[in-house]
Amino acid sequence: ANDRLYRLDIKRQDLRAEPVVFSFALRNCLDLIEDHRGDIWICTESGLARYDPRSKKGIFLGARNFLQGNTFYTIWRFHKSAKDPEGRLYFAGISGVSVLQPDVLAANAAPPLAIISGLKINNETAVLDSVIHQSARIVLAHWQNNLSFEFSALGSSLPALNRYAYRLADSYFTENTNTSWVELGNQHLVNFSNLSPGRYFLQVRAANSDGVWCDTPAALQIVILPPWYQRWWAWAVYALMLIGASSAVYRYQLRRRLDKAENASLREMDAFKSRFFTNITHEFRTPLTVVLGMSEKVQEQLPQTDSGQQIRDFIAIIRRNGAALLHLVNEILDLSKLEVNALKLQYTQGNIVERLYYVAGSLHSLAETKGVQLELSTSEDAIMMDFDPDRLLQILYNLLANAINFTPAGGRIQLMAKTIEIDSKPCLEISVADTGVGIPAGELPHIFERYYQAGNQAAADRRGTGIGLSYTHEMVKLMQGQISVESREGIGTTFKLVLPISRLAPLSSGEANQSAPSHPLSASPENAHPDTSLPQLLLIEDNPDVMAYLSACLSGFYRLYHAYDGQSGIALAFETAPDLILSDVMMPVKDGFEVCDTLKNDPRTSHIPIVLLTAKADVESRIAGLRRGADAYMAKPFDRTELLLQLHNLLVLRQRLQARYAGMELPAPAVEPGLEIEDAFLNAFRTFVASQLDNPQLSVDELCRAVAMGRTNLHHKITSLTGKSAMQYVRAMRLHKAKELLDNTELNVSEVAFEVGFDDPKYFSRVFTEETGVAPSQWRKK
Repeated sequence: ANDRLYRLDIKRQDLRAEPVVFSFALRNCLDLIEDHRGDIWICTESGLARYDPRSKKGIFLGARNFLQGNTFYTIWRFHKSAKDPEGRLYFAGISGVSVLQPDVLAANAAPPLAIISGLKINNETAVLDSVIHQSARIVLAHWQNNLSFEFSALGSSLPALNRYAYRLADSYFTENTNTSWVELGNQHLVNFSNLSPGRYFLQVRAANSDGVWCDTPAALQIVILPPWYQRWWAWAVYALMLIGASSAVYRYQLRRRLDKAENASLREMDAFKSRFFTNITHEFRTPLTVVLGMSEKVQEQLPQTDSGQQIRDFIAIIRRNGAALLHLVNEILDLSKLEVNALKLQYTQGNIVERLYYVAGSLHSLAETKGVQLELSTSEDAIMMDFDPDRLLQILYNLLANAINFTPAGGRIQLMAKTIEIDSKPCLEISVADTGVGIPAGELPHIFERYYQAGNQAAADRRGTGIGLSYTHEMVKLMQGQISVESREGIGTTFKLVLPISRLAPLSSGEANQSAPSHPLSASPENAHPDTSLPQLLLIEDNPDVMAYLSACLSGFYRLYHAYDGQSGIALAFETAPDLILSDVMMPVKDGFEVCDTLKNDPRTSHIPIVLLTAKADVESRIAGLRRGADAYMAKPFDRTELLLQLHNLLVLRQRLQARYAGMELPAPAVEPGLEIEDAFLNAFRTFVASQLDNPQLSVDELCRAVAMGRTNLHHKITSLTGKSAMQYVRAMRLHKAKELLDNTELNVSEVAFEVGFDDPKYFSRVFTEETGVAPSQWRKK
């Protein structure tokens, strides 16, 4: 074979340029021959190879190309010639002679389809959700990093002569990818060991036995996840821990420096605060004393007449509220004294049971106005001991007032006192137990903190300042006693006060007949002969003093109705259907927001203007009230003139509402918020009346059933919207329809009367003439 190659001026190295086909052919070369085109044909035991010296390419033929077997010799081994004048070649094989026409043979130009056919992870066959050649992406754990991939080439006639190549990169393959292909030859397996966590991209391509490479390589994305301690959230936790530790160290160092530098400054500020509270409370006491004293003088000089009595009632309200404010100022002053240890107790020895009866009696009427039962029980009729009467009075007043404030109507409050022994020493235990709303368990440790207010304030008749219990706690400590509290939400609260019994102070000369702590009394001016021409106004206010003041401001301008909680106000609004409603926000049972929600979403009362009146004057509270449907929002304290103008303006707006609905035509769709309910109600009312327009027996009861409303509510609703009663509005609709029939039909007057529900044509003519000024016949002519 080598001799013939040299004679043909072809070297073995040239044939080795095709490593697969011709290195294989040369190793098994049995014979060779050159055809008339100059191509070299190499006979082997495995097939017949043709080599083109010009393009240095070739093809490999065998039984698959319809030759007689795969082992060939040239025919000249057996005969003189191996080709004929037409250029045909003759080859002898085991199964016979094969004749080839070189001009019609061509290489296999169809590229194979490369696929990834198998995967092993850590030398074990992988179990995937889908077969590997259909997967575009696989996600593996960090310990699954030893991978073996198997390849296949589809559409190749000689799989044993297929060739493979791969490349692996850590980014998507693009035209600028620098990763080169790695030739594998006939090997269709590649291994990757100890891959680091990250994202990899594998491509595989294949070539057929004739050296034609596929154009579209198989691709697979491989994601190896990092261990949990290297995930992004773990690094975020590490960063937060580092920041937290650094911040803690910094704050510790800073606090040490600040503690040294600011202790003196803090002490000075604390002393300034104490002096400020002391001075400001003294400044408060001066004008309060003047107000209370002058009001008492004015009250004494008033004549004994009805008008004088009314003014005395108003002055009594002023004095009660002034006394309550003075009581609060005194507590603030005492607290400031306690902080600097300047408060001294004035002990006297006496019967403390009598003092308990005095305190309970002073608050008994307040409890009755709330519908709460107040009881007092003691283990002995007389318990002699040292106590400060004024401080004890403030302590018990705070505890009992809180119990009354947080106990709903029908509840019970018990004031109990008994002597006990603690460490063989006599003590007095006073307890105040109620059946009120209770205190949340999470807030019990904080209730004695200054200015702290529990989250159950909404259930109270009035909000506190957060001073009373703090003052009580500090005062009990000053008396060398102890105070504790037990409470369960929805069941009640019990305060227990333990004071040591001693008898060292001088005996009291008798209990002072000083006035009891002030408490608000219900006050509501009465009007024996109300003016029915005045608009109706419903007042909803739980504070009797504020109710009395509002009544004094508004009487003479409105007919007043009174309700002392939100639930009663809602019921009274349904019953009376007033022209206006003025309501407080913070009230028991239902607050002002709930009143707005209920009344503004009920057709019977949706048209009634509502003004909310409250001490919460912040922007958020005003917005919350307006969102609930309130027409106006006023803050306490309010100006009487402003209140009257606000109510007057709302009545003017209601007159505009009547003008909107007074006509017989349906109003345009509502643009202003809140009119949709009124439009829907009036449209439903008009639709029903229109369907019954020819019914002369249509009654108010039928109208009430049609709109699901009582007679009184229907009357007030229709009157408020249209300025007419229900039946007047029905008659107006009948006459309006009659005008249309007279204008647009040939019906005579009697027929028109029957069509619009009049069973007497003469009565119809009279009513029509009163309404329009002309008779029906003249109307048609006109």
